[in-house]
Amino acid sequence: MANPNVFVATSMQGKTAYANVTTTFANVVQNPSSSGKSLRVVNLSLAGVDTLISPNVTVGVVRSGITNFIVANITIPVKSTVIILGKENLLFLEEGDDLRIQASGNSQCWATVAYEEIF
Repeated sequence: MANPNVFVATSMQGKTAYANVTTTFANVVQNPSSSGKSLRVVNLSLAGVDTLISPNVTVGVVRSGITNFIVANITIPVKSTVIILGKENLLFLEEGDDLRIQASGNSQCWATVAYEEIF
């Protein structure tokens, strides 16, 4: 199915995903290829939760098997939060897209992703 026209959408639902970021480039938000939805990411924040180590984090969107990097190896300071995406730089996930995140160490960073399902 084609991505819906966001200007004539019939429904929108706000959602939030949370993830303990690991050394695996793992899906945090997925939009299946037959969902009939567009996902608008309105906020992506990364929190450095380790008290001694500042992890390096990579964020990307995988579309058609190709990784499109949003940030690569950005350092998240100890006990700090970094806003990667906000209302001034929205991101749309089309059908079949995956938002993935990876850190240099396990359990050193948490991700929070606020997004809207549009259909």
